[in-house]
Amino acid sequence: MEEIEKQFKDSAFLEIQAHYEDIQSYLDGQMFRLPSFVSRNLDLQREIKSSISEAVKGMFLLAQLYLDSLIGKRSPRAIRTALQKLPSGSEAYDYAYNEAMERIQSQNLNSQELAKQILGWIVCAQRPLTTTELQHALAVEIGLSELDEDNLPEIEDMTSVCAGLVTVDDKSNIIRLVHYTTQEYFERTLAAWFPNAHQDIATICITYLSLDIFETGFCPTDEELETRLQQYPLYDYSARNWGHHGRAQSVDEQLVLNLLENEAKMSACTQALMAQKGFSRDTGYSQRVPRQMTAVHLAAYFGLSDLIRRLLGNESIADVKDTFGRTSLSRAAEEGHEAVVQLLLEKDVDADYKDKYGQTPLSWAAGKGHEAVVQLLLEKGVDADSKDKYGQTPLSWAAGKGHEA
Repeated sequence: MEEIEKQFKDSAFLEIQAHYEDIQSYLDGQMFRLPSFVSRNLDLQREIKSSISEAVKGMFLLAQLYLDSLIGKRSPRAIRTALQKLPSGSEAYDYAYNEAMERIQSQNLNSQELAKQILGWIVCAQRPLTTTELQHALAVEIGLSELDEDNLPEIEDMTSVCAGLVTVDDKSNIIRLVHYTTQEYFERTLAAWFPNAHQDIATICITYLSLDIFETGFCPTDEELETRLQQYPLYDYSARNWGHHGRAQSVDEQLVLNLLENEAKMSACTQALMAQKGFSRDTGYSQRVPRQMTAVHLAAYFGLSDLIRRLLGNESIADVKDTFGRTSLSRAAEEGHEAVVQLLLEKDVDADYKDKYGQTPLSWAAGKGHEAVVQLLLEKGVDADSKDKYGQTPLSWAAGKGHEA
């Protein structure tokens, strides 16, 4: 939101708010959700509608959250006490979200855990998730190598335990937080509510990628890959993002190694990671991916420094090439993982090795604008004028992409 405001800092802003009467009308239609003693007390209903309407300053979301906060109250006095505490202004959203989290905490233990898992995934996910992806994530049982579809939670149960903080888009089937301020709130309070979210997500992703069904390995056709991704909806997300979550919070190394040392499962997940369909009729895209990627390649791609240190105990694997001629240094340089690049350079890998396109690690880093990695490679004494098969140098890659630094 701040970035958007910066872009339009010299523009006129029009704040859109609901009319007081609209909020009153909305609340009037929601009175049935409150305890039965409210429906018998017209004066209390008027107090509720008046207090909430004045506090929310035309914001429907706050009206909904404030109303939700009254659902568990046991007496008119408890409701009136709560109404007196309703803040307006900058503190309003945080108050409403804290109240929502307290309601989640007051549920039975299973509902609490489910709500926190759901919210942790939505807040920390690298991209928006569909309901089916999240259902599969919640169905994973750590330590088991099969997925029991009877373990998939119902969407209605998933939303109901989250105290009004999540919603499902009917068109896209995306499950998301109700408002951008909800994301901001959880980003500020992440350590309090979801201290191990990234670790938990990484563990679930790795467990999913390690299911026995993927022993079949690399899919020989586009159709087979697409069938796999449809039948196992979390597979695409897991293959592309387990390492990002693992970089944010360390995960059990042995769990990772069990996956990466299984040739078939490793081959399957690297295909899902690297396959890119350029357009609707792009045939053969699933086969235009590098083969023979190693554990070091993947660890370098995701910037997993601790895993790299363990793997590099066998120094001979540091310079292994995949079928595209890419080394682990090339992958780390392209992704801008400075610490991993430094580790690999200390192993005296060939820092000027050219892949099948004639590109060196410096070309990849320069083309992506990773200034710190470029600096490391130049200090190592790599060839700054190396030309790829199209005659482009690292400088021309950087210039062409507009990377001034």
